[in-house]
Amino acid sequence: MNDAQSMSTEIEIMKRIRHRNIVSMYELYETPSCLWIILELVEGGDLIEFLSKQSTYTEKDACRHMKQIFSGIHYLHNLGVVHRDLKLDNILMSSSGEIKIADFGLSALVRLGEAGYDPDESSKRKAFKGLKEIWGTKEYFAPEVIDASYGPQADVWACACILYEILCGYSAFPVKRDDSEEKFFSRIKKAAVDLNKPAFSHLSNQVKDLLHNLFQVDPVKRLSATEALSHPWCKGEAGSSELVEAHNLLKAKFDAKKKKG
Repeated sequence: MNDAQSMSTEIEIMKRIRHRNIVSMYELYETPSCLWIILELVEGGDLIEFLSKQSTYTEKDACRHMKQIFSGIHYLHNLGVVHRDLKLDNILMSSSGEIKIADFGLSALVRLGEAGYDPDESSKRKAFKGLKEIWGTKEYFAPEVIDASYGPQADVWACACILYEILCGYSAFPVKRDDSEEKFFSRIKKAAVDLNKPAFSHLSNQVKDLLHNLFQVDPVKRLSATEALSHPWCKGEAGSSELVEAHNLLKAKFDAKKKKG
């Protein structure tokens, strides 16, 4: 992806972004042989690393972090930026514990107003399907990405996958040993996500309702990032249960990742 066109798009996006929950670009230097991009220093590691180091992590903590993610995505979508590779690895934490969305190497920049892409009303741009490239990480693909016809709502589906994983420790759509690509993508296109895992039994009904509304196959029926911020769960009705199983599983994932180097 480090060709001239993708680098040009990434730089143009980074020039436009100034939001507390998104990594900022401070300087840009170019020589005949090198391009130097000076980014904000984020010292807390990615979200998996952060969670693995916490002694406790609760549903309220998850809510606080998801609100910051939704806030950053709301801002990006209002600018016409579709991230296209949201995942735990690209959600960083500052030393003060604040979310920083990173890595715009696969992102798209949509011209505001193009094919109905409304800069102000998230509900009006849900039907935008002007993006065709199948890029990103397949475990976080939205159904419309698989069909190569999608827009900003694909990022919201990825947010649902992130929320699911930090609540229970498992991927919403894990790749199974006997999976063909067709079988794997079929589960995504049916939104065959398991909300009956034991880890969910002690969580609030509000977070389950939010997940239900984020994992909608039809992007028009799916909540936008803006709408998610107004959901009761994000407005103060998150539970206080500790996410013990998720914490242990994510710590194990981080330890395994660290061991591999």
